[in-house]
Amino acid sequence: MKKLLKIVVAFCLGLFSCPLLFILVFLGQWPNGILQGSGLPIVILVMCAYFFISAYLLSCDNPEPALKHWPISLALSFTFLVVMPVVGAQEGLANGLGLFGMGIIALAICWAGAATAARAARRRSVASANPALERTPDSGSAPKSDISGPAPRS
Repeated sequence: MKKLLKIVVAFCLGLFSCPLLFILVFLGQWPNGILQGSGLPIVILVMCAYFFISAYLLSCDNPEPALKHWPISLALSFTFLVVMPVVGAQEGLANGLGLFGMGIIALAICWAGAATAARAARRRSVASANPALERTPDSGSAPKSDISGPAPRS
């Protein structure tokens, strides 16, 4: 049940990405607007960050490999993979193919977010299983150790 809820939430987040894309494109292509005509790289970066963060937050509690999260990634990028190319193709084939390319990028970014979340979850599970690997606030990045100093010479 929990996985089905995550898939539904991912699909809703994917649907929300379409109005976000149109707002960003409008701001980016508006000549005297906020981004002053140079908005395409900013639009791509914002959309990549949106998909990465969404996939990371949806997959952050599961240490399984990222490819087992494909229903969540597919539901998140479904709008860009299926709906947007159909809408864009009505204005021309190049427009539809461009939006399909953005869908492929969105799917890859979703998998990257899921992989990062899986790696972080594995690290948390290893650290909780072995408390000696936890980091102390006063020692910076050095792990705790039972050895107090160098071994005495004999």
